[in-house]
Amino acid sequence: MAWPTDKSPCVEGYRRGPGGDPTIRDRGRGRPLSRPGCEPILDDIWFTLRKLTTAQRATYDTYQKTTAYIGGVPFDFTDPIIGDTVSVTLAEPMIFELDREPSTWWTNVHFHVEPAY
Repeated sequence: MAWPTDKSPCVEGYRRGPGGDPTIRDRGRGRPLSRPGCEPILDDIWFTLRKLTTAQRATYDTYQKTTAYIGGVPFDFTDPIIGDTVSVTLAEPMIFELDREPSTWWTNVHFHVEPAY
């Protein structure tokens, strides 16, 4: 399944980094020891899309409920900053919030996606 292709007005708070630490550590007696784990190091991605229209908000809300099943089904995601496409799942449900400018209400949506294993 493909990610919605509409162009959102603003990406904010973009973060991409390891979703976990695969290092094997032993903090028993003596000096601490560590070694690489056998799992690959994969990046989680967090970001917010700002100033979505009502139609865009509805598209993302429907997508998470009927296509991604809030993390249950992997989908192809195009990173909004880097532009690469990876297979991911939603790590948590999208969070929708209202944002007000002097004369207009907008919807912002917060995302956290993780690689599909």
